[in-house]
Amino acid sequence: MVAVWATSGRSCVAWPGLLSGLLGLCGKLADNPFLIITNEMSLLTISAHRDKLERAFRFRLPAHQTVLLLHNKARFHEFAISNGLPVPRAEIVRQGESLAAMRTLRFPVVIKPADKRDFHLGTSPRLIVAVDAGSAQEACEHLLETTEEVVVSEWIEGGDDNIYFSLFYRGRNANDVGAFVGRKLASTPPGIGITSFCTAASQTPVKQ
Repeated sequence: MVAVWATSGRSCVAWPGLLSGLLGLCGKLADNPFLIITNEMSLLTISAHRDKLERAFRFRLPAHQTVLLLHNKARFHEFAISNGLPVPRAEIVRQGESLAAMRTLRFPVVIKPADKRDFHLGTSPRLIVAVDAGSAQEACEHLLETTEEVVVSEWIEGGDDNIYFSLFYRGRNANDVGAFVGRKLASTPPGIGITSFCTAASQTPVKQ
């Protein structure tokens, strides 16, 4: 039996870290098993140290810089804007910079740490909803005490059941793609939380 007590990181003080634990597990399994990554923090560790795991497990990831781009909300927002992708109007606020640009947004706004590791490590809340410029500035100043940058996005009206999402897999062949389009039914807490119930989408969402 191999116990893996860490979901991220190269090592722990008293127990095997994620990488050493996975390699120990692989040594007890036949062939090269598929590695299905379901934890975001684990994904970052595995991506950064993929060279140590590629001969032990079968998995496929985009380039590490692409993984980091998709993980960081600020980097993805910049990418989306530069490539013409439809995203909510937003401003990126960094430590030591003016908050004036944030006041041009339509309120209420949703404020999130750009690097989701800050939330996963418990140093920042997942998001804050601010109804006016004053509360938004106070929230940004508080978040920027523990994180380098935050993303302030305009709130999109609508119920939880009006949110659609897409999961897809791209194989070695660019045409080898599996996709699933789903529809959120409820969030916990309502309006701002993670998905608690969802279903397959029965129709294509209408672009607003």
